[in-house]
Amino acid sequence: MILEIEFLARRITAEGPIYGVLALSEKDNFAFYPIINKVYNKPISIKYTAIKGMLKYRYMMRHTAIEIWQYNTKYSLLFDLYEEQTREIVYTIFKRHAIKRQENLFSKEYVMGLWVNGFISNFEYLMFVNTISNRSFNDLSQYPIFPWVISDFMSESISSKNFSDL
Repeated sequence: MILEIEFLARRITAEGPIYGVLALSEKDNFAFYPIINKVYNKPISIKYTAIKGMLKYRYMMRHTAIEIWQYNTKYSLLFDLYEEQTREIVYTIFKRHAIKRQENLFSKEYVMGLWVNGFISNFEYLMFVNTISNRSFNDLSQYPIFPWVISDFMSESISSKNFSDL
């Protein structure tokens, strides 16, 4: 007998929330079943071994969501579980079963070391800072932000110009 636990959840996307049920299996996968079936709202089934990383997420100023990154995909999945206790239960189950996840994926010290030593670009570092600050492409209210670069501080021709001359 395979134990399956189900929770009401919503998958947060840039197009809007998709309401459904998050079903966690004790065996090898979990699934999200949308309540309203549309062409683009198909059920999602993911093996625990496909989870590259996961992060507790603050959605609508409440600590109730989890964002999941997978191997071999370019996007993350953001699930809001409505209550903090439910999120903790789901996070614990994911942590127990996602044995191939990268432990240092969200380590500030590790990523900052990569950036300082030139192993990752400024863009990758800013994406990391946005991610650990609970900013996601899935959530339009907390979309990633990037600073404006207003000058090239390395080139002598640009840095020596006086801005009043422009």
